Amino acid sequence: MNKLTYSLVYTPSLDDGLGADDRDINWLCSDRKIHIRLRDYTKPEVITGFVNKLTYLVTYLVNSGCTSSLESVRENPDSYLDTFCKNDEDFLRVVDLVKSSLHEPRYQGIKVSKVYRKKKVNKPNSFGIISDGVLPVEDSYKLGNLSYFVESMRIPLHEFLFNDAYTVVLSNDPARSCYDKFVRKSFNKSSAKGDLEYIPLV
Repeated sequence: MNKLTYSLVYTPSLDDGLGADDRDINWLCSDRKIHIRLRDYTKPEVITGFVNKLTYLVTYLVNSGCTSSLESVRENPDSYLDTFCKNDEDFLRVVDLVKSSLHEPRYQGIKVSKVYRKKKVNKPNSFGIISDGVLPVEDSYKLGNLSYFVESMRIPLHEFLFNDAYTVVLSNDPARSCYDKFVRKSFNKSSAKGDLEYIPLV
């Protein structure tokens, strides 16, 4: 399977000056919260719109805040999510940003739910399966915090979430094939010159 990579794409024709926070849309459910269900990010897709980008960000933060190999987290994911939503500073910063941006007096926060699975899987990851390359990683292997996420995207968090001209594209890594032609050409030239030493395998 090809490695995935993420891109933040800006489409000028979609930037009409109105953000998702300026549109006459009721984002709240009956409990006065925005509901987010964590997701798997394992295949190419385009992530558009406020709620989908918020889901992408919250999935990042939830997975940054836990070590999914810990048995206590695996066995009681609801308890972990409850604690996370009440105490994680980065998540609470996002909740406050959404509150100040929506100007909705009824807004009571963000409710986060586990990944929905049709089939029961032995020890499933309740917080989303994340393929390599689909989210910003720090030190080449671990997910970072909110500041690292914003720094990686290189735009303010408000713009990322509310400007519909920005989309996140998860795609197959183009760097793996774009230079193949030139690598083969260089290899063939070196072979023709006899620069390569032939070592027989015994």
